[in-house]
Amino acid sequence: RQEDAARRWGVNADSIAAFLNGANAENWHLAEMKQMLRSHLELTTEEVVAQLQKDWTGSIAAYDKVREQALMMADQLSTGIIRQFPEKFVKENVVGSR
Repeated sequence: RQEDAARRWGVNADSIAAFLNGANAENWHLAEMKQMLRSHLELTTEEVVAQLQKDWTGSIAAYDKVREQALMMADQLSTGIIRQFPEKFVKENVVGSR
C-alpha cells in the first residue's frame, strides 16, 4: 500500500508541477517544479517514517529539513510571481498598500 500511495503522491506532485508551469512557464520550469515537489515528498516521507518508527530524534531532524525545503519552495514560487508581475511589486505599491 505504501508503494501505491507513494506512486499516486508522485503523480499528484507532477500534476501540480504541470499546473504551476502552465501558469508561469517562464519562471517555473516544469523540470524544476517536478524536482522541487518530488524533493518535498521525499523529505515528508522521511519524517512520516521516523514518526511511525517512534524515532523522535530522526523525526525532529526530518522536520527541520522539511521546514527548510518548504521555505525554499515559498521563495521560489514568490520569486516567480514577482518576476511575472513586476509592476505589482514596485516599492510605492507595496508600501502604499499597508
